[in-house]
Amino acid sequence: MVPYRYPFELFASNHGLAMTSVLVVDDDPFFREVAKRQLEHQGFQVFDAGNGEETIKIFGEESIDIVVLDYMLPGMKGDEVARRLISSGATCPIIFVSGADPEILAAIDFNGELMAKPLSFDRLGAAIRRLTQTDSEHQAS
Repeated sequence: MVPYRYPFELFASNHGLAMTSVLVVDDDPFFREVAKRQLEHQGFQVFDAGNGEETIKIFGEESIDIVVLDYMLPGMKGDEVARRLISSGATCPIIFVSGADPEILAAIDFNGELMAKPLSFDRLGAAIRRLTQTDSEHQAS
């Protein structure tokens, strides 16, 4: 059986285009699965993690362009995950997706933005495109 490939993934692979890689971090497996399907449908390559330790491991193994990060994670909270990624040299944007108090998240110094749950995956995809385009423009200059 041939695995299903999303139309953009086929187009990108046939035309030598790189797909934007997204790491979705949330302790809710249902949210991760829905996010993964929705973002893949929009043409992104998606990795997922359920906690901070998995996030750091995947980030070290894969080339990640942007992180979609929940604040309320078991063990290491999202702000600590972001701090560890940044202290390890990560420069990619981070989108905090959370129902947590925006003031808590606003105190974190990170390259990205905040989005409240529940969220629109179309808006999330647009934010990913905008932030990765802006990030690549900054790195090119």
